[in-house]
Amino acid sequence: DYRAAFAKFTLNQTLSGVALSNITLLAAEMSFSSKEAANELRELIRTSADKLLESASDSLFIPLQNLATITERQLSEASLNLAPLATKKIIEDSPALVQTWEIYGSLEKEEEIIKENNIRHPLFIPAGTSIKYTSN
Repeated sequence: DYRAAFAKFTLNQTLSGVALSNITLLAAEMSFSSKEAANELRELIRTSADKLLESASDSLFIPLQNLATITERQLSEASLNLAPLATKKIIEDSPALVQTWEIYGSLEKEEEIIKENNIRHPLFIPAGTSIKYTSN
């Protein structure tokens, strides 16, 4: 039935618009650990907005485009003040704490290393693993 298909399409468009709006609101309040993290979210929002704009009604096109553009600009500006990520290849098995000390000379950013690299077992990072960290 064409009415059911149209209703489903309309509902999908509405939910997509609401989701994009929520993501952009959250993005304005987020803090990022690196330039790459901010840029990754910016690309995700841009890609989502582009897909949504392809089939947006005339009344929603301009507001959605403006929302995506403003958010993209905010994320680009936020990334200007962030340090880029660097990579280090682990030579021998070691805990995240040791790697944090070797990289930063401090233990304060261990949690950042663990999160950024999705380390499942912080007491054991196998040799050969490349870890990302915020360069200073």
